[in-house]
Amino acid sequence: MYISVTGLRLKKRWFFLQFIWHAVRSRHQAVRSKGVLHVAVTSRQGTQHTLTAWDSKDSMEAFKYSGAHKQAIKVFRQFFEGKTYGYDSDSIPDWDEALLVLEEKGKTY
Repeated sequence: MYISVTGLRLKKRWFFLQFIWHAVRSRHQAVRSKGVLHVAVTSRQGTQHTLTAWDSKDSMEAFKYSGAHKQAIKVFRQFFEGKTYGYDSDSIPDWDEALLVLEEKGKTY
């Protein structure tokens, strides 16, 4: 399976409403996407995290570049900063493992 982990921070506090708008719509899209196996979100130390598992990288990319998530990507750099990382795995990691991998290997935006 393919695991995707993200961590996003608002560039300014007043961007919170934009974040909620995009986050809720993207999560709604994710849980209904073809190939999704797991969707989880958490907030730690001011960073909003997502952890998703997919049957394949192709399924994740079909989600990533469509619908509400595609719209969120278009405004990402305007409102947010953060890291993302995707990788193949035989199991869904717990949050501690996922966040460690994100910290060590994630690409910063």
